[in-house]
Amino acid sequence: MIAELERLFKNGIPSKDGVTYTFLEWHNKKEIRSRLISCWNAQPTETRRKWAEYTANNAESVSIRSTIGRLTSCFHEKSEPPVVWIGKVRYGEEENKLPQSILRSKVNYFLYPFFAKNEDWRWENEIRAMVNIAK
Repeated sequence: MIAELERLFKNGIPSKDGVTYTFLEWHNKKEIRSRLISCWNAQPTETRRKWAEYTANNAESVSIRSTIGRLTSCFHEKSEPPVVWIGKVRYGEEENKLPQSILRSKVNYFLYPFFAKNEDWRWENEIRAMVNIAK
């Protein structure tokens, strides 16, 4: 996916700091540092594996059950609501191929890598909520 995005931006991405970045440089230096990501599980039931992987002490851990609608409403503030992207994580090489018509599609290619994971993590069935904290 990154290689495809590198080809898409073969002339680089100009920045306000006067530097032209490759897509990978832009992603690492600009995008990653400006995002906060909250990860949620979309499994209908809890699993022992999830508790074992993500908690240090089961006795002091909690599980929250919600919906995507309620999750979305948590980000609303009275003055200026932040832009929140919520989406299902894509797993494996096939799901993470860029759409053929990415420039004409509604895919945000700068966010695309944040919702991609290796096939080995499919068991997580993850939903991510992400906000941009760049000023």
